Formats: sequence, structure tokens, C-alpha cells
Amino acid sequence: MARMPYRHAYQLTTLLSILSLVLFLLLSSNATAQARLLQQVTQPPSASGSAAQAAKEAHPLEPGKSIEREIAGGESQSYRVKLAAGQFLRVVAEQKSVDVALALAGPDGKQVVESNLTALMGAREPLSFEAKAAGDYRLTVRANGQSAQRGSYRLLAEVKASADVLDRKRMAAEQLLTETHAIIDRKDFPQGVEKGQQALALWRELGDREGEGYALGATAVAYWGLSRFDKYAESYEQILAISRELKYRAGEASALSELGYAYQSMGRHEKSLEYFEQALAIYRELKDRPHEGVTLADIGWENQALRRFDKAIESCEQALAIAREVKSRYDEGNAISGLGAAYGGLTQYEKAIEYHEQFLAIERELKDRYGEAGALNNLAGANRNLLRFEKAIEYFEQALPVFRELKDRQSEALVLRNLGDTYSQITRFDRAVEYYERALPIYREIRDRQGEALVLGPLANVYTQLGEAWSFAATRAPRSAARAR
Repeated sequence: MARMPYRHAYQLTTLLSILSLVLFLLLSSNATAQARLLQQVTQPPSASGSAAQAAKEAHPLEPGKSIEREIAGGESQSYRVKLAAGQFLRVVAEQKSVDVALALAGPDGKQVVESNLTALMGAREPLSFEAKAAGDYRLTVRANGQSAQRGSYRLLAEVKASADVLDRKRMAAEQLLTETHAIIDRKDFPQGVEKGQQALALWRELGDREGEGYALGATAVAYWGLSRFDKYAESYEQILAISRELKYRAGEASALSELGYAYQSMGRHEKSLEYFEQALAIYRELKDRPHEGVTLADIGWENQALRRFDKAIESCEQALAIAREVKSRYDEGNAISGLGAAYGGLTQYEKAIEYHEQFLAIERELKDRYGEAGALNNLAGANRNLLRFEKAIEYFEQALPVFRELKDRQSEALVLRNLGDTYSQITRFDRAVEYYERALPIYREIRDRQGEALVLGPLANVYTQLGEAWSFAATRAPRSAARAR
């Protein structure tokens, strides 16, 4: 029903024990995201440019007559439609097998409205507009995704002599959703929730269940950004009900997957696994190979979290084969990362390193900085587990500036803490203190009490080794340190 948040899933090694491997999920709008998992938020197509050139290239768009065409990711196709002042235009693009965005330009070539409200296959991308001036308008359809992804869409336009009250309410609802996505892209998640709820109220007044699903999905993305995974799950339970009511199987599968991610983030891995397995069955029924592969990787990650490493390897190997079949390097990297995590869980660290190195190469090829930093952490953890401490430190030092560049304070603190742990293990206590004391204020800044405790305990121990325990106790929150120990 909605554009899915950009998330990128990768493993960060906490290094608190020799076997510790953690699945780490990141959000951006975008993808994001990253959408790991899933789909990156994209910008609508630009409708500006030369009006004469556009008119020459555009196909006629006849109201009431549907058009079905194929398009590849990154491509744009244009249509022209003549409108009189005051006429109302409604366009719906059914995303049969490709995600598209719409933009409408006026007679002067300037964009007047855009729409990129849903990324789901089978869903309908709407665009509504009331003409202020007469003339030739140009509609641009752009396919989101990679160039290797090719699919079809069906376009249908309706023109009315004038807009009625419901038409104007629909325009307002679509505009609110567009504004919601823009706000979320700026990471203003509280405002995103507020704006999304305003849009939701309008869609409910219209009795438009599909639009209601889009608004619920947009609001869910904002809840994810606020780490309100309970509210995210609540939103997708409603989307799931709508999808089943509309007999929309692709939307049902997507909602099940998103519920899997929500429960994964709440640490309820058995429940998460149940949702992913339900989603997998539907994707196989729909013969949707790309999403089948992604979901298999998700199942692999959940089995890894449940320490069922052999099952994790089996799922990730299937996911890897599909990713290569559909030529998705992003999904290939995710499956490879899962294999590295699973082999690490089995203490087969040399094999884990082979996969982590492949993952790093793919993330650098894709210019995915989050993924690159995650791969560097994976390599650091595996090398540390093999007692290659200098190599581990080298990888951590490479990951640190990437997280700073991305302004990811949580991950920056984690890398600093891991460096402190590593230096402590090789009895370089002076360097351990340096990194722990750089991590501590970040944890306090982001109000992560657990992270703060995980620094204070080892820091107290290091000061004890240096013979400065009394100084530490007098100056650095002794009660917290005592609890952490």
C-alpha cells in the first residue's frame, strides 16, 4: 500500500564475547530502505524542460482509453493531454510489474503536480489536478528502480468539466501524502506522523480504502524513524486487513513482510519468522522472484538471530541464487552478508571473512556507505575472533569515519566501544580508555542508557588495571559503574 522505508540490514559485531554477532537495521527515507530489505524512497520525475521538445516526444493521452506499455528502471515516457481552464484531470497508473512515479507539467513546461505514493506491484499510482490555465499539459511517467528492472504499467485518464467537492478533497489528500513523504525524507519524523494522520483522516472521509492504506504506510515510516516499532506494527496490521479486504495479494505479502521487520526490531524473532514465512508463500504463489529472494534472506537473518545457523545458511544460499538470477546486486550483497553472519555463528571465521569481503566489494561497487561500514565491522569482528587484533583495529578505524560522515551517532559510539574492547583485550589500556571516553558522551547525548552502562563497566575495569580505580570512582558516576560491572 505504501512506499516502504529505506532500510539496510547488516551485522555489527559487538565484540563483547567471541561469538557475538548482531543484526543491525538502519532507516533512511528513502530507502530507503534501504529499505535492507526493502525499497528505497525515490523522487518523482521532473516535468520541467523544453515544452516544444516535450510535445514532439509525447504520446497523446485520450481520456477513457487505457494505455499499457513496458518501461525499464530509470526510463521516462511522456504523454500530452489538452485541458481547458477549470477542467479536472485524474490519472491512475496501475503498476502491473514496475514501480512508477508521475509528474504533470503545464503549458509553460513547469511542473504543477507530482505523485509517488506507492512502490508496490499491482497498486495504483494516482494523480489529480484542476487546470488553472488552458493548453497542452504533459504527463511524465518514470520507472523507479535499476535499469535491469523492466516491467509494464497501465495508464488511464479521466477528464471532467469541473472538480466537485470530493475531487478537491482527493487532491488535498494526495498533496498531504506527498508532503508527508517529503517531511520524512528530511527525517522530521514527529511532523511526519502528524501530517500522515491528517492525510489518513481525509482518505477515510473519502471512503477510499486503498488511499487509506497509502496513508497508514507513510505514517508507519515516520513511526519507524522514531523507533516506535509497536506503532509501526499496528499500522501494518491495518494495512494487512485492507489488503485482504481488497483481495490484493501483493499488498498482503508486503504487509506481512513489514510486520516481520517490526517484530524483528522488537527482538521477537519467532513471531517475525512466522510473518516472513507467510509472506514467502504468497510471493511464491505470485511467482515474484525478486521478493521471494529478499524474503528468503530475511528468513535467514531470523534463523541466524535464533542461532539456527544451518537453516540460516540454507535460506541465504537460496536467496543468493535468486538475487543472481534477477541480477540484483543489492539483494546479492544482503544474502552474502547473511552467509557471513551464519558461518561466523558456527565459528567458521575464515569462511565468514570470505563472505564479508565479497559483501564489502559489492557495497563499494553500489556506493552504499552504510553497507560498506557494516561490512567493515563484520570483517573486524571475524578477525578479532581469530585473534588478529591489529587487523580488527584496522577495519574498525576504516568504519569509524564512514559513520561520522553519515551522522550515525549510535553506530559511531558502537565502533568506539568495540575499539575500546579490542585494545583492552591486548592490554593496551591507555588506548582502551581513549576510545571508551570518546564513546561515553555520545551514548549520553543520544540517551542510550544501556550503551552507557556497557562503556562504564569496562572503563572501570581498565582504570583498575591502570591503578586508577579510586580516581575513576571519584569522578565518573560510581553508582552507574558499579551496576555495569
